[in-house]
Amino acid sequence: MATNLLLRDGPKGHPPPINFHSFGSLFGVAVYAFMCHHSIPGLISPIRGIKNNFNKKLFLIYSLIYLFYCALSLTGSFAFEHTQDIYTINFLHEQTEHFNIWDSLIDYFLALFPVFVLTSSYIIVAITLCNNMRVLFKLINERFGRIFNNLNNTENIGENNNIEDNEPLLGNEYNNNILPEEEQQPINFHSSNILNSSQIINSPIKLFLSKYGITLIILLIPSLISMNTDNVLLLASITGSFPGVGVQYILPALLILSARRALFTKIGSNTIPLNLLSSPFKHWLWPIGILCWAIFAILIVSLNIFHLG
Repeated sequence: MATNLLLRDGPKGHPPPINFHSFGSLFGVAVYAFMCHHSIPGLISPIRGIKNNFNKKLFLIYSLIYLFYCALSLTGSFAFEHTQDIYTINFLHEQTEHFNIWDSLIDYFLALFPVFVLTSSYIIVAITLCNNMRVLFKLINERFGRIFNNLNNTENIGENNNIEDNEPLLGNEYNNNILPEEEQQPINFHSSNILNSSQIINSPIKLFLSKYGITLIILLIPSLISMNTDNVLLLASITGSFPGVGVQYILPALLILSARRALFTKIGSNTIPLNLLSSPFKHWLWPIGILCWAIFAILIVSLNIFHLG
């Protein structure tokens, strides 16, 4: 459709070759666009005979993706005088006195096309995020549970030592009146008893929060954002530069550094062992460079958002 507009009406847009003020937005959107690496498992699974020209096939697929992006950006930049953030809105027909049902159907489809795309992908992303948040809260709960258990063990050891070392404060005439059962079963107000009772009380609350609370939060946050702003370019920049950079750059780099540290501790050497399947980017500077690049991306987009650059 954009090509048809260019052939029929000629170019209407005159974008500048370079615009440094839009570099921050471009950077965030580019990071968001390059997150298409999530589709690699879906591309590899149906391929049979991976050894037969697999790299060429994968290169061909990503070349087609790159050409598709170029076709969208170039035709949209020159076909319209002012390009909307949501690309499909540019093709909506202008309101005229003559009603055309075909044009109306096309307009409704183009206006709702982003809704169809987001509806199909948001459910999967939301379910994955819910499961990840539940696992994260479970790990945090277990970690704090170990800390409380260690503190309780330390308190119990100290109190046992005090019971063995200290003498009774009252005289023998008072101590003789105490029953043996009461001496053997003193009343304890340890934090472990309080913790166990709170866990028993809060277990239904924890189950309710884990089942409904996390889901409600994940549904409310994007709903509130969508009601407060319709700046898709800003949302794409923030999504690509903060969560996108974290998923695409920071987490893999930290995972590599932690795995290598564990490997060096296990083998007792700081040299990476030889491996026929080792990556050409196995040098220790590559993860550090990726982290520096992630920091640079976050700074650039932050400066653009707060209008400091």
